[in-house]
Amino acid sequence: FGHLYPGRGIEIIYDLANRHSECLFLIYGGNQDDIEARRASNHLDNLKIMGYIAPSIVYKAMGMMDILLMPYQRQVSIGVGKHDTARWMSPMKMFEYMAVGVPIISSRLPVLEEVLHDNENCLMADPDDLEKWSACIKKLVSDVNFAKQLAESARIIYKNEFTWISRARRLSEQVST
Repeated sequence: FGHLYPGRGIEIIYDLANRHSECLFLIYGGNQDDIEARRASNHLDNLKIMGYIAPSIVYKAMGMMDILLMPYQRQVSIGVGKHDTARWMSPMKMFEYMAVGVPIISSRLPVLEEVLHDNENCLMADPDDLEKWSACIKKLVSDVNFAKQLAESARIIYKNEFTWISRARRLSEQVST
């Protein structure tokens, strides 16, 4: 879900789809030029470039997935020149994923590890370690109870710590002390 800019991990998803023909990979988002280019170059039957979907149905689509991927690379573009956000980003997608209650596999980047914790509320892999990404998929597919536990843990952490209400409550408590 999101843009298809360099560093967002689309190449990892292609490689994973190539390795896991038993899984269907759906990619939502991108601008029209990126979508058309990706569709034209895709030769995998189990990888579908779905394109843009309206924000009003994004959560529903996320909730229908079995696994959500965040394969950010060590350099992440925002689509403007050579801007790299990998060291300071706080992707809204991470919080959206946590909220929908679907297990997450994320890149192991310091900025993401401030919220995500391997084997607690997600599984993590180094951005360029395709073997580990593949092992994470296999683990979640083969251990449905573990996958549900990870997803529920992420959802609870999101609800307790990262909703606007929970953040306002914490700020209010800090101001009143």
